[in-house]
Amino acid sequence: MKNLYKTIKNAKKKRFLFGTKAIFKSGCSISSESIKLIEVKLGLSFPDLVKEFLLELGAGQTEDLYIHGESQIYAFDQDNGPIAGFVTFASDSLGSFFAFNPESTNRGEIFYCCHDPLGYAEVAKDANEFLGKIIDSDYDNLELAANLKLIEYE
Repeated sequence: MKNLYKTIKNAKKKRFLFGTKAIFKSGCSISSESIKLIEVKLGLSFPDLVKEFLLELGAGQTEDLYIHGESQIYAFDQDNGPIAGFVTFASDSLGSFFAFNPESTNRGEIFYCCHDPLGYAEVAKDANEFLGKIIDSDYDNLELAANLKLIEYE
């Protein structure tokens, strides 16, 4: 997993005229104490690989993936139907979210929660696979999301 983080942190994109630029822009770090406080506040525990993901990358962004800082990590409420209780930790440039379901028997799956159309789909079985898919899609999460089969709901 460490190689996946290193790949993301060191990835560069060729600029049109002047060299390269970093794909990942780091924001503030997230501490294990902050994650524990969020877990207590939400009354749940994060999957180990999601914790590692947040600790290693912290808040930041790639081309169109925004990894949330501690104040933006929250659980969807009852008004969100089948994704109520899912905990969002990242979003894309269209305002849809990546989340995990703390009630799941696997507990590690990463879901894409789309607001238009309203629906959700499993993106990856865990954070390792999620990171791999981000890298394999050349950091194009919109392309990654476009290929998912959403379970739509109202």
